[in-house]
Amino acid sequence: MEYAPKPVFEPNFKKRTKHFSLNSKGNINYDIYLQIESPSEIRITAIQSNLKKKFEHIYSLESLKSIKYLSLLETIDEIYDEIINKIELKIPLIIEETNNLKINIETFHTKFKEINFYLEEKEKNTNDKFNEIYLYINELRENEKKQNEKIQLLVNKTNELENKIKILENNYKDLNNENKSLKNQLNEQIKKNEIIFCESIILKDKYSYIELIKNWINPNKPISFKLLYRMSDNGNDIRTFHKLCDYKGPTISLIYLNDGNIIGGYTSVDWDTNSGWKKDNNSFIFNLNKKLKCNNKRDGSSSIYCDQRYACYFDSFGYTENSSYDMKKFFFFNSDSYFSNGKKILDYNKFIELEPKEVEILNIFLNE
Repeated sequence: MEYAPKPVFEPNFKKRTKHFSLNSKGNINYDIYLQIESPSEIRITAIQSNLKKKFEHIYSLESLKSIKYLSLLETIDEIYDEIINKIELKIPLIIEETNNLKINIETFHTKFKEINFYLEEKEKNTNDKFNEIYLYINELRENEKKQNEKIQLLVNKTNELENKIKILENNYKDLNNENKSLKNQLNEQIKKNEIIFCESIILKDKYSYIELIKNWINPNKPISFKLLYRMSDNGNDIRTFHKLCDYKGPTISLIYLNDGNIIGGYTSVDWDTNSGWKKDNNSFIFNLNKKLKCNNKRDGSSSIYCDQRYACYFDSFGYTENSSYDMKKFFFFNSDSYFSNGKKILDYNKFIELEPKEVEILNIFLNE
């Protein structure tokens, strides 16, 4: 596409044309043409070649002379030459300014990219932080929900415990009233000489248990319980048991276990250190907590076992042979010698060692 001005010829003046090329580092290229159109006109044409744009204007002699630095010039040729000189002086400066402007623009673009990258990173980091905070808040909400569930469970448990406590308080009141009644009955029996005295601390204030034992042994005669041996007072040596309890006649053995159970056994024959198995048709074992009595279901020939290394040995529990003669090493084994309708005095199905809190041997006296 050609934008250069076409020559104009008139007979009375000389046609003149000047071409300037203006090329910058920014690839913006201009072609400038100055052309005397007539004795009174100059055409200036600027073509931006890479954008294919054209700027053109015709200036009259009068308008040109109105410009300060051209006002003293007379002819169109003088003005034309002056304009060319000015352009030739300005072109290097324009190119330099254009290049500087390009550098500044490139610098600005670089800084803009850096700032944009920085802002994008900031935005990304902010989003990451926001996501972390969002996840943390969700986690807190979940934890709060779980804590609330636990609190509700605790509230429910507390309510259940309060109800159980009320029930236990009512049961305690009932038991206390029953105990008072039994105590009164026992006092009446003592007055009637049915129970003379009982020296047991295991049975202290347990009037219903004392009444059970009396009725199991003989419900028709007054009974006395005299202490022969107490582990907390006399020590835990089996030899001490034999020293204090052998050849004393009928005895009741009381073993107070760590789980609260009070078990024991009754025999109407003597304990000794060398007889081995002894027959006693009157012997029985019991659990006072269960109010359970188990009679000897055999012919009575294997009721108790007497040996210097054994103590309180019924054919279901007792102190068996041990080198330390220790009354704290109490063994329980559910033998079938003593039986009560399939019930057991303790719910163990195997040979087990237990450590009792207290052991007492009481001498039994039946009064006429």
